[in-house]
Amino acid sequence: MKVTFCISVGGVDRKYVYNLVEKFKSQTNKNFKLILQDNDDSGVDQRLFNECNSIENYLYDKFVCTGLSESRNRCALLADTDYIHYLDDDIEIKEDFSASVLNSLSENDTALVISGKTLPKWESDRPDWLSDNILQMLSIVDFGASKLKFKEKGFSWLAGVNFIVKRDALLNFGGFPLRLGRSCFDKSLLSNEENFLVQNIWKNGGEIIYDPNVLVEHYIKEYQTTRDWVSKRVAWQAVSDFLSGEEWYSELENEEVLIKDSCFSIYNQEDFNFENYLTKVKFLCYKMLEGKV
Repeated sequence: MKVTFCISVGGVDRKYVYNLVEKFKSQTNKNFKLILQDNDDSGVDQRLFNECNSIENYLYDKFVCTGLSESRNRCALLADTDYIHYLDDDIEIKEDFSASVLNSLSENDTALVISGKTLPKWESDRPDWLSDNILQMLSIVDFGASKLKFKEKGFSWLAGVNFIVKRDALLNFGGFPLRLGRSCFDKSLLSNEENFLVQNIWKNGGEIIYDPNVLVEHYIKEYQTTRDWVSKRVAWQAVSDFLSGEEWYSELENEEVLIKDSCFSIYNQEDFNFENYLTKVKFLCYKMLEGKV
């Protein structure tokens, strides 16, 4: 087998992952492995455990960890296929999804990383103020209908919701950095763990591809369309960029401008004190460095 689908299951509403398992069971091409890694500390999920035990090449792994980076690193050690396809647990896939993935791996056999396309699946109406630019904060990845190489036509990042990495490359570059990514112990919205890895692979000559044929839909919950949540997500993105290191941070055109543009899309300019917001962002950055958040 060529690919292992790795899904880290957190404390979200389990209806999403139950539905996702059903979709995997109905795939037209079943030549894959599936690891469901349960990171919740509430005990074994008997339904997921029974599902995995009844299906060949499915594995239920109970692993309470520090965060998403550690969970995904463990998946890399458990997998024994050439490629690992990391997916979020709150996505929707079609019955030919695995066939599309295997086809992409055959067509892009020199790529070390393949980013798929991720479209939103709204659970409530999309707010007028939520611009296309801000959609990337919701892990929406859409660089168009054609394949791209890294740095072509704006393809300079990907989202961890739907991407493939060659296992050897992941291990050779040390996996996902534990200082980045969502935590199991707090409500921070840290990210960048996958992009930190991708940047290192690219700078060392690795080929990275965007393939829109590897398509998923990502559920956007109602709370993720509130101004409060999106503004926090923007702030934590700035913190993630800061923690990714001086080289990463200096490559950004202007972090303050990016934050400001996003925030003024979320709020009416006259109702928003940007200087106070930016002060809070900088405070978060230094608290994270000190390990106090």
